[in-house]
Amino acid sequence: MNRSALVFLVCLVPALSFAEAPRTVERSRLRVGDVVSSASTEIADVDLGPAPPPGGSRIIARDEVQDKIRSAGYEVGKLSIPQATRIVSASRHITPSELNELCGSELIKVLPAGISLVKAKAAREIVVSPGATVRGAKIVRPPRQKGQFQTTATLEFQSDGEIVARAPIPVTLDVSELAAQADLPRGHRVTVYIDRKGIRVSTSGTVQTDANVGDVVQVQIATTGRVVKASVKSTDEAEVIETQ
Repeated sequence: MNRSALVFLVCLVPALSFAEAPRTVERSRLRVGDVVSSASTEIADVDLGPAPPPGGSRIIARDEVQDKIRSAGYEVGKLSIPQATRIVSASRHITPSELNELCGSELIKVLPAGISLVKAKAAREIVVSPGATVRGAKIVRPPRQKGQFQTTATLEFQSDGEIVARAPIPVTLDVSELAAQADLPRGHRVTVYIDRKGIRVSTSGTVQTDANVGDVVQVQIATTGRVVKASVKSTDEAEVIETQ
């Protein structure tokens, strides 16, 4: 054995002797209790930072644990902290077919009336922690045009209150004739108002073009004929943001 190999082995032995068996966690963040089982309840809850990605691992050194404990205002005392601990994050694989089912159940909650899911076609599985749950689905509103429309829905997964994964899923939607119509057709009458320091002044007006809730459109005041720019807040109200 050459000298360099011998030196490497001599350096490796202490590290191996101090390292404990890997510990598996299912949370998105690590705590002192994941490394030091003998820690008191208060110290065990001290945050050590993010856990590795599901299926991944991370080495936690003794110095890092001690620094976190002291930063939290506690004394290390006689705590038996391993020289090094490998933390492994548990994982759960969600197949494409499972993703498609989850996507369908979540889109029902967010799709506007008259728009339905034709199919979802996830391309691949995703890996999350075992305790991760679906937070919801996000999707761009389809155009106001009757017929089928292809887009991408995004499923969000959360754990410990944090988003830990996002799964983009190609979907095909069907827009009915009713859903293709604007929320407010041209000529629709709304209450137009201005809020100034808690004082609200309102009147009646008509939208000058087809509009949807959230759009900024021109509205003609009924009593004066004046045209103002307003933000559509609902099918009944629009807030003036600029006068012509």
